This record gives sequence, structure tokens and C-alpha cells, in this order.
Amino acid sequence: MINLICDLLLIVSAGVVCALFVWRPRVGALAYLVVVLVAPQGHMGAWTPRADQLLIIPMVAIGLFRLTRKERFISGWLLLFIGWVGWTGIVALFSEAKTDWLGLGGGLRAIGVAWLFSQINWFKNDFRRSQLLFLLLAIPIGLLSMGQVLGISFVRSITEAAYTTWTSTVFSDQLILEAAGAPVRAIGPFGNTAPCGTYFALALTIGVYLLAQRGLIGSARKLGILVALLFCVLGGVASQSGSFLAGTFVMLIGCVFVTRQVRRPRLVGLVFCFLALFTMTIVFVLDRSELLAGNLTYQVEGFLNGTRLDNRYASDQSIAVAAWKDISAHPIAGVGAVKKADYSVKDSLYVDVVDESGFFGSLLFFIPVIGIAWKAWRFNGEGDFVTLWALAMLSTGIASEAMFLPRIGDWWWAVQGMFISIEIGSSHSFVPTIYRSPEITSKASLVPALD
Repeated sequence: MINLICDLLLIVSAGVVCALFVWRPRVGALAYLVVVLVAPQGHMGAWTPRADQLLIIPMVAIGLFRLTRKERFISGWLLLFIGWVGWTGIVALFSEAKTDWLGLGGGLRAIGVAWLFSQINWFKNDFRRSQLLFLLLAIPIGLLSMGQVLGISFVRSITEAAYTTWTSTVFSDQLILEAAGAPVRAIGPFGNTAPCGTYFALALTIGVYLLAQRGLIGSARKLGILVALLFCVLGGVASQSGSFLAGTFVMLIGCVFVTRQVRRPRLVGLVFCFLALFTMTIVFVLDRSELLAGNLTYQVEGFLNGTRLDNRYASDQSIAVAAWKDISAHPIAGVGAVKKADYSVKDSLYVDVVDESGFFGSLLFFIPVIGIAWKAWRFNGEGDFVTLWALAMLSTGIASEAMFLPRIGDWWWAVQGMFISIEIGSSHSFVPTIYRSPEITSKASLVPALD
């Protein structure tokens, strides 16, 4: 019964998003971001599709149909990303190993999201609206995460039906181990603890940044932000993820140095306040729950003594050591997007990129990532959000796939596309002729130019 409800919700939400996208592209694109973050997965035999996997092809088709200007069909930044995906695919075709078609498809889907969002005429305030949406969704996601840890049977049933796949059985495995005394860690709607922790850390940082902006948030929104921040802390601790524990510290401290459009004293004060709240929450949990205390203590001590990432980089069984043989054998071209028999590179963005695309392909990938972040940092507008996302993805990429994590990865690529559209000067319009009124023309003048 729950599976049927999940299927109906997925189909209805996908239909609503497509209809909104045809009617009002900006509204439909924002609805897409909400749906891909929280919508349940479907159940089609062995395939359990997410909303982003179902929506990207029809939305790109609608985008191609609705374009009214084609002067700059694609940005140079996106061409570099496409070159990276193409490079890994070409190398894989000449390899003796089996091509990872699922991985290649994920890369193309990510580029599709970025391209789609780069074609829409975004207004300056749309960036803030999208990030506020991202933050406020922490309330339902936080409730879901806490229900998973507290053992609420209805929540756990929903999680197994809506957010667990045959390729990601982390939550189901945890329920089996719980009988032996192991703690259950929250996965939210993400299927694993790492993206769950990354989401809460990033949402917390964005919330603190929004509170520190210069007079742009009203009292009602401030209350909503504060409630969302509370759920970020609770949900993040429930995930017991190293991505949340280390990510929150790195992102909040980094936020002080990389953002520009804020009241600096207020931002510093807020950062220290939330770091204190973050610390007190962990101490409270350590004192009250023996089960959670064991894993949290392991995470904290691992980061303090520098051993937390040994299984990824230092030990003989680490992915870096296992992948080094392939990297050293193919330093320029990489091994391509192929299936690895002896190891998995899903726990490190950097090892993944270098292993699959080599030195040349890594340049194709990281040049646009750093280039867009640099332009965003120099821009006196909404570029701070892009900078925060880049900080989050590059820092959590040490221990996860970061930009290719399920659900949250779509938001990263959408943010890149929005910035390309607003800040880098995309000259084509995605607004149909019927909507081109003097009001829209005047609004377009609100979009500032580059420094």
C-alpha cells in the first residue's frame, strides 16, 4: 500500500512540475528543486526511479521547444563539463573493463540540469528564494530524520518504501543491526548518512548567512529561518555523519571569510552562537544516549586525532591506495567511466575524478568549478550563495561524491546554471514571447552586470 502511494505521489508531483514548467519556467524550475529533494522514489520492478531521473528528459525537451533566442545556446563553462563527461566516456569505450553506463548517465543528467537552469531568465531575488526554499525544507527533512532515529514505526516504514533502493540498503541494514544493539543513524530522504549530513551542514550555513544579510529578511522569515536552523542541528546530529560534524565547522568558519554581502560583526556573532549550540547539542546527546554516544565519540575523536579519513586515504585497504595503481598506470587519460572490480571511488570526489579522467580530464572538471566560484566571489550580488555551495561541495568531497550525491547534487548543478544565467551574461531568453511585457523588460534591468 505504501509503495502504491509513493508511486502516485511521484507521478503526480512529476506531472505538476512539468505543467508548471510549461506555464511559468521559473516557477516550474523551483518546483523541480523541491520535488527532487523530498519526493519518494517509484517502484517499477527492479528499478526504483527518483523524481530527477524521471523529469530531466521531458524538462530538457520542453526547454529546447520553448527557447526563443539561440545566440548563446550553451555557456563555455558547461562545454568544459560536457568535455569531461565525453572524455571519461571515450576512454571507457577503449578500455577492456565494462563501461559504467549508469555513471555516465548520471554525469549527463547533471549537465542537463545545469544547462536547463542556465536557459531561464532568472531575476536577482530568485537566488535568495531558492536558497530559502532549500533551508526551509530542513523542517520536514529534520522531522523525518528524527523519526528514523527515535524508532517511530510509521516513519521507518515510509523510509524503507520511499527512500531505500536495492543499491542503497543502508537504512534496512541498520534496522537489522539495531537488534544487536547498534544505533540507527538518520538518512533523511537521501538514502545514506553522508548526503544527509551534507544537506544539514549546508542548510545550516545558508541559514546563518541569510540572518547576517543587510536588511533583506523580514521578521516572519527570520522566525522561519530560526526554526529551520533548529531542525538542521537536530537532524544533523541524528545523522551522526562525519560530513555534518566536520562540514558544519568548516562551512561556518569558511562563511566568515568567503562571503561579502553581509554584516560582518553579525555574521561572526551568529557563527559563534551556532557553533556553541552545535557543541552543546552533541554534549547533551553524548550524556543522554549511550548508543549514539559511541558513534559520535568515534566521529569526533577521529577528526581530532586525524584518523577519521584513514579508510579513504591512509590505510592499506583505502580507496586511494587501491585506485593509485590505476592512476599511476593512466595518469593523463585516466581509466574512464568503467566498473571497478577491486574498489569503489564513491567515497571521494577527488579520487573519483582523477581515477576516471586522469590529469587532463580533471582540468576539464575543476576549471569550471573553481572558475564559477571565483566569478561568484567577485560579484557584488547573490554570488555569495554560489561561493557557499562551492565551499560545501569541495570540502565534503574529501569524504563523499559531493556534487553527484543523490538529490542534493541536483541543487548544486542548478545553482551553477542559475549563476551562469544571471551573472555570466547569458543573452538568450527562456521566457515565451507572450510573457514579454514591459514589466518583465524592466525587471530584467535589475540584473546587475559583472564587476
